[in-house]
Amino acid sequence: MNPRTGQYLYRLSWIPIQRHKLVRGRHSPDDPSLQSYWQKRQQEKKPFGEKQRGQLWVRQKGRCALCQEALDNGEETHVHHIQARSEGGGNELSNLCMLHNTCHKQVHSKHGAQLKPLSAA
Repeated sequence: MNPRTGQYLYRLSWIPIQRHKLVRGRHSPDDPSLQSYWQKRQQEKKPFGEKQRGQLWVRQKGRCALCQEALDNGEETHVHHIQARSEGGGNELSNLCMLHNTCHKQVHSKHGAQLKPLSAA
């Protein structure tokens, strides 16, 4: 650590180990006969399934929690934790909302755009 600036080097031991599921046999994403296998793997990566996204959609009346514009405008949508998981927030629907990709970036920017109350959605 540099005592003057307070900067320090990041230690590799601080990075948690993340195990990845191995691809079975000689499966290739380019093989059309294995399309269902690759779709299943992609679904396993998504922490929020269609059911949860649908419930959030209904609760928010199809509107982005930040800009209040329609979520189905063609832009990618993200599920956002209202209280960050690092601060004790969980994956309960009451702690989640849907945002456009750009709105999600605004919320996490250094200026931190504020979410609208869900009752106004």
